[in-house]
Amino acid sequence: MELILRLVSDFLVILNLIQRFLKIFQELQNIPQLKMILSIQLKI
Repeated sequence: MELILRLVSDFLVILNLIQRFLKIFQELQNIPQLKMILSIQLKI
């Protein structure tokens, strides 16, 4: 039981990190210069 609780809490932490990463990524996409740099790097 304790192991399950620990796994759930770890999973929630990971989810939280993923959400934060997505949020940052969305904010970065709003910056035109960064968008250009990203698209250039992706083409290489």
